[in-house]
Amino acid sequence: MLISHYSHLMKEEGVSFRNAIVQGSMERLSPILMTALLLGVGLIPLALGVGEPGKEIQQPMAVVILGGIFTSTFLNMIVMRLMRAATMRLLAAFLGFVVSYSLWLRRSNVSKAVDHFFEYYQD
Repeated sequence: MLISHYSHLMKEEGVSFRNAIVQGSMERLSPILMTALLLGVGLIPLALGVGEPGKEIQQPMAVVILGGIFTSTFLNMIVMRLMRAATMRLLAAFLGFVVSYSLWLRRSNVSKAVDHFFEYYQD
């Protein structure tokens, strides 16, 4: 959902990549935190029910769910943004290399470049 919101900001509203990450993060922060907080508050009574009869299975499960909620919220809000930014930079660098290589091939004689490639990589 968050990544599609970034794409919408860049395509429809013409926002730059960096500003789309910041603006999209700020706009989606409230709903994500409200959902995680509400679920976490609802599970706190179960997680604190250590040693109470009848909660031998519910208490460990509530602790695991709470840990998963906090972990997934952190990953969604921080790590996903960093990974998307890094992926876009790598993609831009790769596309820049491909474009510069294709321009070099146009300027030079393509058959010489292909012959050089096969001479260099022969077994």
